[in-house]
Amino acid sequence: MNDATTHYRTQLRARPFGLVVALALALTIGLGTGACSRSASPPGAELWGIASATLAPERHDAPVVVDALRLAPRNADRHSFEVEAALTRSLGFRHVEISPLAAFTLRYAWHAVPVDVSDDGPGLLLDGSIGQHGRGDLGVGLDLGLFSGGNTLWGSKTVRQTGFFLELAIEDAGTKVIWRSRAEGRSRLFTDADILKPLVPVLLAHLGQSLRAHRFSR
Repeated sequence: MNDATTHYRTQLRARPFGLVVALALALTIGLGTGACSRSASPPGAELWGIASATLAPERHDAPVVVDALRLAPRNADRHSFEVEAALTRSLGFRHVEISPLAAFTLRYAWHAVPVDVSDDGPGLLLDGSIGQHGRGDLGVGLDLGLFSGGNTLWGSKTVRQTGFFLELAIEDAGTKVIWRSRAEGRSRLFTDADILKPLVPVLLAHLGQSLRAHRFSR
């Protein structure tokens, strides 16, 4: 073994973190290219996208268990009859009571806009990073800047679609966020009620639990 070979192997052993970063970057680029090269709308799906959920750090991945919730929009947003109707129906199946006197509040944020299928991403003009909205907030593994940054991710270019974003968050009596879940994507449906009916259960199926970002379709 010559000196040059020995020196090269020494460099590799001395920089394991650099190698990990390089490999991770290469894998990320490869996965991103693969995702953009195929349609993300499964045949026959009415809506599809990416969803995830997080718990407050002190919960240590222990599920948040609630039997009653008060519904309210996030911040100063207007109440949405369509969102609250979908939440009430889906929570009822999970035996969670809706009560204005509940100790926990389930806040929601809902946005839906018509988009052309040739548009990049879900078509929503939101912050590039949607992880933080105030003190004690929880971020999750969704970033519109990451998922929509110049990539045609959402399928064919034959019909008009609706871009949507739904966020749900449970606050305790002190208004601290202890669980948050988000979904963003596209739908072949056009009314809020029609989209929310299959979408809300996607998030409530993991109510109070953490969930890595994953693709879904309905």
